[in-house]
Amino acid sequence: MNLRSCMDSFTKRCNQLVEEQRGSCPDLLIQVLCDEWIKCKRGT
Repeated sequence: MNLRSCMDSFTKRCNQLVEEQRGSCPDLLIQVLCDEWIKCKRGT
């Protein structure tokens, strides 16, 4: 996976998470986004 598709995937997942998490605890959302970004940087 190249960097551009990784970034596109990350952006798409962020948007999906924001939609799912509306009204939920923002601390959890931040942790999920950080975890997903680390996975994306590793290429997994």
